[in-house]
Amino acid sequence: MLVPSLSIAPEAPVNVVDLGSFEIRAGVAGLDGPTYVRPSFIVGESLPSGGAPEAISSDQAISYLPDERYLFKPMPNRVVSQIIANGCVTREDQFSSLCNLLFNGSSRCKSQAFRELDPGYPMALFQPHFIQPLERDLIASCLFETHNIPALYIGDQEAAAAYSVGKTTALVIDIGYGKTVVSPIVDGHCIHSKSYRSDVTGKLLHEILEHEIFAQLRTQHGLLGTDQDLSAQDAIRPKENVSLLTNVQVKQKYDATTNTYTRTQLPPELCGPSFVAFHKQLLLSEIVQFCFQASHKPMDMQLDYRGMQKELHEKGSVSHYLLPDGNKIDLSFSASLIPEGLFNTSVYPVFFNTRLLDPTSIQMHAHKAIVSLHDSVQPELASNVVVVGGLSNINGVLNRLKLELESVIPSILKVKLVNSQYNNLSRRFAVWYGGNVLSSLGTFPYFWASKAEYEEYGISILDRRRL
Repeated sequence: MLVPSLSIAPEAPVNVVDLGSFEIRAGVAGLDGPTYVRPSFIVGESLPSGGAPEAISSDQAISYLPDERYLFKPMPNRVVSQIIANGCVTREDQFSSLCNLLFNGSSRCKSQAFRELDPGYPMALFQPHFIQPLERDLIASCLFETHNIPALYIGDQEAAAAYSVGKTTALVIDIGYGKTVVSPIVDGHCIHSKSYRSDVTGKLLHEILEHEIFAQLRTQHGLLGTDQDLSAQDAIRPKENVSLLTNVQVKQKYDATTNTYTRTQLPPELCGPSFVAFHKQLLLSEIVQFCFQASHKPMDMQLDYRGMQKELHEKGSVSHYLLPDGNKIDLSFSASLIPEGLFNTSVYPVFFNTRLLDPTSIQMHAHKAIVSLHDSVQPELASNVVVVGGLSNINGVLNRLKLELESVIPSILKVKLVNSQYNNLSRRFAVWYGGNVLSSLGTFPYFWASKAEYEEYGISILDRRRL
C-alpha cells in the first residue's frame, strides 16, 4: 500500500457522507448524528427551449435546484430525478449540484448545522461494495476537480455498518430501498466475492403495495368515504382511471364547524409524472413503516388469505389506512404477506403474480455467506449479525429474521443479532455512524488519497486504500 504524505493534518475534521438509494446522510465526524438527511432525489428545471420538461434529454440544458424544498413545490417546467439509483450515481451534474448544497448550505437557512460541511475538509464517502471503478472515478473526479476537496476515502457501506456497532468481523444484512445485500465482514474488510444480493428490495415492496392499493380502489370504486370517525365522507371518487393520489395532488380544506375535510384534486398539469412518482414513493414508504407487520412464523401458503381478508372486511373487524384523497384501504393480510417475501419469495408468484429472477431468500444468502468462509470465522460471523437499512424497521422483521437464520445455519453456530435492541434511527443511520467511528480513528489519515495522489495514480489509489 502506498503510504500517503499526510500533507493534510491528521486531526483535520472529516466530512462523512452515506449515499443511499432513498436518502442521503451527511455530517462532520465527531457529531452525535448526521446533520443533513434528505431524499436521494433532485429537481431539474428545463431552460426555455421548447419540448416537454418530463422528457429532458441528457444533452438538454438543465438548471438543478438541489434544495429539498423544491421537491415539494411542483411546477410544469420542473422534473424530479433520482440522484442515486441502486447505489450508483446516475449523473455527474446532479451529484455536483448536491455537493454544492452540502458545502454551501441552503439560502433559506444560513445558520443550519449542515453548513459545517466544508470543502476544505477531507471526505469519507460510503457506497455499496458492488460499485464499479468507473463509477468511483466519476465521483472522485467531481469532488477533486469541481469542488477541490483535499483528500478522499471511498469505503464500503457494509463494512461501515459493522463499525457502527464496534465490530470488525460480522455478517451485515442491509435491507434497503434500492438493494438488499448480505455481506461478511472479516477483520474490517468486506469480502466481495462472498457477498450476495437479493431481488427483494424496498422498491419491489412499494410496487407490490401500490398494485394492491389499485386493486382495492378498483373493487371499491372509491366509495369508501362514509365513515364519520375518519372524516372521509368527502373522499375523491376515482372514476374509470383509478390512481393513487398523493399529498402533492390533493388540496385539503378543514371545516372546523362540521369537523370534516373537503378534498379537491389539483389539475394534472400543475405537477408532472416525476413529481407524482416521487411523492408516491414517500407515501408508500410511510405505509410500509407504519402498517407492515412481519409474521412471527412462516405463513402457510395453502391458506386462502384473500378470502379471509374479504370475510374480515365484511364483518368490519379490520383496520384501515386513510389515503390523502380520503379513501380508505384495508391492508390486514397484505401487510404481512408482502414482507413475508423477504423470507419466502414464493409468496410473490402465488399471491401477487410477481416472479423474481433470483428467488433466493435472505436467510439462504446468509447461510451461503457464512458456510463459504473458513471454519475459524464462522462462529464469530453467526454471533455478530448486523441488520441495517430502512426495511429493517418493519415491525417483527428482526425477530423473524433471527428465527429463519437459526433454522438454516448449522446448530453448532449460535445466532445473535447484535443491534436488534437499537432504535430505528440507529439502524437507519448505521452506515453514517460507522463512517463516523472510522473517521475518528488516529490511523484513518493513512487511508486518505490526496488530490495530488489521485492526479498521479488515478482511481487505483482509492481502490488500494479501500478497507
